[in-house]
Amino acid sequence: MRKLFILFNLLVLVLLISSCGDILNPEPDTHTTKIKYHSVLKDQEHSVIMPLKVGNIWVYKVTELNGDGSVNEITYDTTIVKKDTLLNGEKWFLVSDPNSKACSDPLLLTNTDKGLYSNFLGCDCSLLRAEYPVKHQSYLYCSDEYPTEVRIYEEYGKLSEGKIVWVLSSFWIGIEKINDYLIFNNTSVCYKYKMNAEVKTDGKKVYVKEYPADIEYFVPNLGLVRKEYCTADTAKKLKMSRLRELIYTNVKI
Repeated sequence: MRKLFILFNLLVLVLLISSCGDILNPEPDTHTTKIKYHSVLKDQEHSVIMPLKVGNIWVYKVTELNGDGSVNEITYDTTIVKKDTLLNGEKWFLVSDPNSKACSDPLLLTNTDKGLYSNFLGCDCSLLRAEYPVKHQSYLYCSDEYPTEVRIYEEYGKLSEGKIVWVLSSFWIGIEKINDYLIFNNTSVCYKYKMNAEVKTDGKKVYVKEYPADIEYFVPNLGLVRKEYCTADTAKKLKMSRLRELIYTNVKI
């Protein structure tokens, strides 16, 4: 009787890539459909989820956590809007952001009629980072389908069969509204954007041990105020490894 071992060489899933109340009049869940913007806003500083202007800065306290939840290290980093530029005839802002070190290309941000979009010079792959104004309970962030090899072994390690299957990885963002988020000794409306993931092979779900589930918190007209770097298991239980909290900004609400 054979004992089967199935190995999936899944691509690394990268995130560019955080109390709650209901969203007013939410549209149906759309996490299988990607939202596309129609236009970049002319006014990038008012009635936006993250005000963008050359010289804007946000300073964060970064807490690194051990596996048991205790504090390992505390550091500080700064996000700076360095300059504006044109991308396909649209106005974007070049941002120095330690949060985006997963990609070596410079980070670009802009506010659109659908919310805050991110992009990277060199790849031209815009993604909706934070929908605003919020109209959905969730939306598709990105998806990718690619071939990967499945290997089946005999009980004593002899390769019995190898084949190629198509793997579809999908990330979507769930949104929650916080009506009384405390920031700088004042309460503000805040939106929580939580990353979710799903992997399928040939149309069937594959349960992975852990997947990225980072959570970002944005206060309108102020920007990113908190980020929780997490992973989630198949039971959707979150485990946080890093916390990023806003402690100073020159942006005025």
